[in-house]
Amino acid sequence: MPPHLNSFSPQCTKPEDWYSVTLSDLREMGFPSTLSRTTLAELLSKMYPEHQWEKVYLLRGKQAQQKRLENAVVALFPVQDLPVIELD
Repeated sequence: MPPHLNSFSPQCTKPEDWYSVTLSDLREMGFPSTLSRTTLAELLSKMYPEHQWEKVYLLRGKQAQQKRLENAVVALFPVQDLPVIELD
């Protein structure tokens, strides 16, 4: 039996987080390989009926690639908070 979408809740704490989830991520969690982006959009619409989904973004999946790139850049170039020096 495939896991429920709620099992992804550690990664998706708010509805907008779902734009960055790939079908590969879901398959790794045990979802069936037959799961399509269209089906995912329908499931999310039922799970979060109050949220206005940008289905174009869900169906394209580009935001997931951008999020992975962002995570890779952050891992390669970690930024530390530097103290602010005030000049008079």
